[in-house]
Amino acid sequence: MEVRAYRICSFLVILIVAVSLSWAVRIANPYLAVIILVWATGTLYYCRRRVHVVIEDERNIRINERLP
Repeated sequence: MEVRAYRICSFLVILIVAVSLSWAVRIANPYLAVIILVWATGTLYYCRRRVHVVIEDERNIRINERLP
């Protein structure tokens, strides 16, 4: 999964959580709200684990700058 796909996934999860939580509050069901939050946390964690991006740290950049 690319970073763009991760951002789309997290946007959709946030949108679903907002709608679902408002519905859970409207029907006065706190257990449903907790289930929604647990689901959202797990889904965002799963999406984040599937991102395959190599992040270069500052140390590697400095070393590569000094190479002839």
